[in-house]
Amino acid sequence: MFEQIGADKLKLTSCRVLVVGILISYLPQHSKIINNGTSAGLSPWWVMLGTLSSIAGITNIVVLPTSQHDMKCCKQISAAECGAGLLGIVQVGVQWTCFMVM
Repeated sequence: MFEQIGADKLKLTSCRVLVVGILISYLPQHSKIINNGTSAGLSPWWVMLGTLSSIAGITNIVVLPTSQHDMKCCKQISAAECGAGLLGIVQVGVQWTCFMVM
């Protein structure tokens, strides 16, 4: 039982670190665009392919049966357990949001 608790805390911590890392990795690009007031220099192909990739990623994670199960069981479990179960969806959602804002 204690091994499971340790594994859950490790999983939760690593997922949180990944979400923060995703946010930090997009900050330099966002600040450059904001400071310059333009997105000049970004390849239109990179933007198009990145947008398609982000949309496909968020669509994939939302339609997966395991993700749907995780979202539905939030009504039956505690908020902490629900949050831990949805962290994978949160990771993809944060990445999608960061790219789409760009």
